[in-house]
Amino acid sequence: MLKRSLILFYAIVSYILFLIANLYFECFLGNIYIQNSLDSSPKTDWSTALAINIGLILLFSIPHSLMARQSFKNIYVRFFPKSTERTTYILVAAIFLVLLTYFWQPIGPYIWRVEWSIGRILIHIVFGLGLLIMLISTFLIDHFELFGIKQAYYQWAQKPMPTNENFQTPFLYKYVRHPMMTGVLLNIWATPDMTVAHLVLALGFSIYIIIGTNIEEKDLEKVLGEEYKNYQKETPKLVPKLGRRT
Repeated sequence: MLKRSLILFYAIVSYILFLIANLYFECFLGNIYIQNSLDSSPKTDWSTALAINIGLILLFSIPHSLMARQSFKNIYVRFFPKSTERTTYILVAAIFLVLLTYFWQPIGPYIWRVEWSIGRILIHIVFGLGLLIMLISTFLIDHFELFGIKQAYYQWAQKPMPTNENFQTPFLYKYVRHPMMTGVLLNIWATPDMTVAHLVLALGFSIYIIIGTNIEEKDLEKVLGEEYKNYQKETPKLVPKLGRRT
């Protein structure tokens, strides 16, 4: 009982830390109430700042991608309870996200800066829309399982995890295969004040998303077979097609 309670506590604490880390990142990204935000004034020479920032993007992206692979999961469960695998994944993601935002080095000058007030409002709406799409996407596929709470709870309750083997495409998944990543792209690119540092982060995350989704889809093809391949043919990966769906 103690072990099961500790696992549930670990899952809840990690989930809360992940939410805090993401809130901090959104404030950092949108220059909201943070002094050392993404588009703040440079504090070091551009070459040093660029090297640090690229290193931080790699530090976040590589573990985040590797830990999502089935090969890593197979190794993890040899040493730790399976119910903690997703929790550890989001905890590590939260830690590296905080490190990225804390040690990020601003780089000027501005590439674009929208002065038109209505234009700035519209861009901020797109920024918020990206965040909303990310959030909705997590609930469409099971928010609490995605963040490890469900696995820990069912182990604590000593109940088998419910499984759904049917391939489903709820709501946003009918229009793009990775709506969560579509939301991320909107979120990182929608800014009225694009500095060089912001561009580096947006490009770095975009490259990571393209590579990461390609790797993920190969795993999904192995698991789901022709059903997923047909889904790939019918549904765009990240950018929805205009017009009526058949």
